[in-house]
Amino acid sequence: MYTHIKYNRLGFVTFKGVDDFSTLMEELGGYMKILFLKEGEVLIDFTHYHIHSDTLFFINHSQIFELLGDLPVEGILLYYSRDFYCVEINDSEVACHGILYNNVYEIPSIDLNEEESFSIQSIFNNIQFETENVDSANEEMLQLLLKQLIIKGTRIWKIKHHINDNASNQELDFVRKFSQLIERNFKSVHAIAEYADMLFVTPKHLNKKITQFGYQSPKQILMERIMLEAKRLLAHSVLTVKEIGYSLGYDDDAHFVRIFTKHCGESPLQFRKQYIALR
Repeated sequence: MYTHIKYNRLGFVTFKGVDDFSTLMEELGGYMKILFLKEGEVLIDFTHYHIHSDTLFFINHSQIFELLGDLPVEGILLYYSRDFYCVEINDSEVACHGILYNNVYEIPSIDLNEEESFSIQSIFNNIQFETENVDSANEEMLQLLLKQLIIKGTRIWKIKHHINDNASNQELDFVRKFSQLIERNFKSVHAIAEYADMLFVTPKHLNKKITQFGYQSPKQILMERIMLEAKRLLAHSVLTVKEIGYSLGYDDDAHFVRIFTKHCGESPLQFRKQYIALR
């Protein structure tokens, strides 16, 4: 069972069990999302997460997720349009550095202790109150509460990743800028040297600054992002393999098929057939 409350460009869903939740998820494909799970299993971009304690997920508008019914599931979903609260504009304002949304390295998930969970749920409760009690100041209050939730999530994420000193913040900021450039340009820019130019560093220096945090090389990160988009389109669209390759910057569809097969271990058509079979 779930309860769905809509307010303008923002919505709030509380749920216990998955029931008909999948239909609602299809309607929310273009929204930014904050998911709080107390328990359950969620699939985000082909990765399974088994939740046994309070966990917070930040899911951007292009990521695809669904709750799975194999385990009991309970939680809260907050969603909002990008024009209601623009992450790109407000990221620098709240010092989030793209950690929670503009992040090609990982899907940000935060395991919460009891105190952190209580604090996060209090913000959710205030948001729910505002959506249920409409007056002229609701929208401004909801934006403030949403910003508070993002700031709180960022602070907890930084603490858990031991990001505290200014030097670490500067290095992290560079990594996030690279992540944002990948997200904006991966369909058209496939040369790492061009990303290095955008960041005013050499390709060698870019590789050093990214890999020092234990991440894959810039080239591997770029390819992972391209292949993720290819998988999304193969799984959730009716585009042909040739059309998908072209949309990702590959004019030669045979070249795209070779790259996909090498990276994913199976051809695009094999991936599509296997995904459909598992549904």
